[in-house]
Amino acid sequence: MKKIKREIVKVKKEEGYDLADNVSCTINDNVYNFVETFLSPADGEGHTVIFKRKSDEDEKEKFFEFSWFLSFSENYFYGSQLREVFPKKIEKYIYE
Repeated sequence: MKKIKREIVKVKKEEGYDLADNVSCTINDNVYNFVETFLSPADGEGHTVIFKRKSDEDEKEKFFEFSWFLSFSENYFYGSQLREVFPKKIEKYIYE
């Protein structure tokens, strides 16, 4: 399996607070627009937040994920990077 090259954007601690608020924000002069958030496995309540970089709207769209979680001891832990991700459409059957 071929390894996919992904762009990584380093995030300062203060920027992590903004990313966890599910709002659009600016990092390194680029605007990252909030797309969606979903729960992810963690030791407590984990979250993965997806952003689309605004500077890429005229080119190929680029999406990034940011992770953070609230531990069982009620401590917040924020990721230190935005990692490029690639959307994949998956069809799901629902039986009625």
